[in-house]
Amino acid sequence: MSGRSHTRQRRQILPFLLVCLAGGAVALLQVSDRTSAVPATGQFALVATIIFCFWGLWRWRRMLPLLPTPPWQAAIQALARRQLRPDPATRAIRRQLLGVQLRARLQPPPAQPRPIAPPRPPRRRSLRAALSRRTGRSSPRVRLPLPTLDIQFVAPGSTRTVVFDAYQAHTGVAAVLTDLLSQLVETPPDLLALHDQPRQIVCQVAPAPLLTAGQQRDITEALQVHGIRSQWSDLTLLTIRRERLSDALPSHTDRPLERIWLPVVRTRQGTIWWPLARTRHLVLAGAMHGPLTGLVERLGRAPAAQRPELLIHDPDGRLRELNDTLAALVPQNDALARARHAQLTRRFAHERGHGEAVPPPPLLLMMTPSVADWPDLRPLLAPDSGVQVILILGDREPIGALRATCHGLPVIEAPDPRYPTLPDAFRPAGLPAASIGQAIAWLPGGHTVWRGLPVAVEAQPTRPAEEGRPV
Repeated sequence: MSGRSHTRQRRQILPFLLVCLAGGAVALLQVSDRTSAVPATGQFALVATIIFCFWGLWRWRRMLPLLPTPPWQAAIQALARRQLRPDPATRAIRRQLLGVQLRARLQPPPAQPRPIAPPRPPRRRSLRAALSRRTGRSSPRVRLPLPTLDIQFVAPGSTRTVVFDAYQAHTGVAAVLTDLLSQLVETPPDLLALHDQPRQIVCQVAPAPLLTAGQQRDITEALQVHGIRSQWSDLTLLTIRRERLSDALPSHTDRPLERIWLPVVRTRQGTIWWPLARTRHLVLAGAMHGPLTGLVERLGRAPAAQRPELLIHDPDGRLRELNDTLAALVPQNDALARARHAQLTRRFAHERGHGEAVPPPPLLLMMTPSVADWPDLRPLLAPDSGVQVILILGDREPIGALRATCHGLPVIEAPDPRYPTLPDAFRPAGLPAASIGQAIAWLPGGHTVWRGLPVAVEAQPTRPAEEGRPV
């Protein structure tokens, strides 16, 4: 609203103010005693003036705020404004905040920060490089076989798994692999175990002497010539496929029996078998019916010309109480004497130069050796005694004389509540014992160990060689 309009409205209300003042004076006179001297006409005029004042108050009620403020009212309002006004320090802070907000709006927004990259792993220095830097001369390089991934795609219905005699497969694979190792390697490593799986056979050789990458490649190519598909999965593990394995393996019926087969432990993939050489002895502790049953079945599948003489020393007849397969074994009262006689006969023939006409060494199953049997048993445990001995500890505590024997022979232990646990002094140092329901086997020294479940071998009828071949 402009200043002219305010001036016009003030001019309109000034007469009204004068009338209000006059009406107030008349009201004061009406109240006092002087009204009696006023005639009736004057009193009527006073009443009319009072009515006109009330009408004016109602008519101009919205213009009352436009009246000039009294000086005392202006002083009161100025004091209130002065109290509400902030101090200079607060006003300075407000001005600074306004300046900061203004500059923040005028400046462009900052760029997005780059994502922080993860810290790089520390670079590992090879031992060969560190040694060459310290010594100042280059170290010889050792080439190891690179890990490979073998993926085989088989069309449904095109092939099927070959099922044939396991004795034929194990014996043939061991014979072929042993011959190749002796031909291609100057000092061939020993065959330690065979892991029998549904689709493949894993051969484990000794880690010393270690085969080089070239020797492993030569062995794989030589097996390919025989029609056997193989691949090295580790420095000491050779995987052989079962496809058409029965056609590729030769049959050596006239070949002397070089090793006997017995199951050691059972895993999820299959059973691990030991090709025990005829010159090595064995110790069985705990539940022994699984390995013994597999051993007797394998001996029964061998040809009659290769089957060794079986001698059983079991005075109490406890071996026949284990299962039906072992119940068919007949112990001999003079088993130790016959074994000693075979040993002396073989030694005499070798000294006279007639070793070719000597029969194969007999196999002696020694059940629960006692102190009384130790004088006759000790000479038979020599490394090349001419008699292969399998010590079965049974349900008795082992005698103290067998402590050194257990440290020098392969041991298979299957803890069972019915049999005493093998003492810690009879096992290699640092080798933990297996719990009940498990099985453990180790070679002398305890550096090569197999762990798994006890072997559960069931008797199966012998199948012909052509029954399981693919059609």
